[in-house]
Amino acid sequence: MNKSQTEFEYIDSALRVAGWGIVEGSRIRKQFPITQGAFNRARKARIYFNDYNSKQQDFLNFVLEQYVRDGVEELDDSKLPKMLELKYNAIADSKRELGDIKTIRNTFISFQKHLYSEGVV
Repeated sequence: MNKSQTEFEYIDSALRVAGWGIVEGSRIRKQFPITQGAFNRARKARIYFNDYNSKQQDFLNFVLEQYVRDGVEELDDSKLPKMLELKYNAIADSKRELGDIKTIRNTFISFQKHLYSEGVV
């Protein structure tokens, strides 16, 4: 049995039993498209971490991991609530760590300019 057959028979079937791929909005991704460009942009953008406090740096590092793993869509403003819940389990917990929603959103948005500024790629 080759790798593809093993995935299909054991992994994909277990994921489907758990609801992945059949529940609307869910999907099974065979691979994560980590591109060299996204990886390099995230790595080089980290030099701007000094502009942020340690709790913001921790959150931004989490955001960059999601960006490298899942793509630029993770940087969309509409993803912020889900990102906060994923990292902190609840919006209220994220506010205790990072400040009010306006501050959190500003951190999330303002840091992104460093990913695509000249000299970052």
